[in-house]
Amino acid sequence: KKSQKPIWANEEVQQRVSVQLHPFGNARLLESKDVSEGYHYWHPDARYPVVICQHDEEECLGNRIQACAIADLDSKQHVAFVVCMASTFASPERSSYECGERLSINMTAIKACVESDRGHNLFVEHGKRSLAPALNRSYVPFVLVDGQHSKRAESGDLLGSTCEVMTEPRPAACSRASLGTSGVCSILLALIILSFGASEDFAPL
Repeated sequence: KKSQKPIWANEEVQQRVSVQLHPFGNARLLESKDVSEGYHYWHPDARYPVVICQHDEEECLGNRIQACAIADLDSKQHVAFVVCMASTFASPERSSYECGERLSINMTAIKACVESDRGHNLFVEHGKRSLAPALNRSYVPFVLVDGQHSKRAESGDLLGSTCEVMTEPRPAACSRASLGTSGVCSILLALIILSFGASEDFAPL
């Protein structure tokens, strides 16, 4: 997350960048027909599709919190909130609460969203976007810059890969980034799929 901060912290760059964050990681979506009778028995009130997170419910909670923040806050606020959470080595409960306090976010409203059907549905929509076959994604974090998968951005040079596709005049921060061939794209869209941890297998439900 360190590589993202030069973009989020620079007002001039922010004005040139449209950001989409999809907090889903390596989770899976399971419809009602895809889970066992035992699961149905023990979870009669489950919301479908069920979201199975790679790192269990703690990761799901963090992702639902971020999904609600993305939906209900403006871009500048929700990006700052997600980056703050990702930079805080604590549980999603603690990191979201402390980041919300620091950024003057109404966490009561975010909590109500997280616990609602709407919060579940927002999370599922991020999942559908993250699992789109066209992405050909097999890991996270996964970054698109101007619609193209960017391993350079994933490896730590998000600012440089972003500046590279901007039209002139570029922000001053770009003069400090390592640029290759100049791009000519007038609209920048960064798709960043966030997660906390490495790949693991899933147990069937």
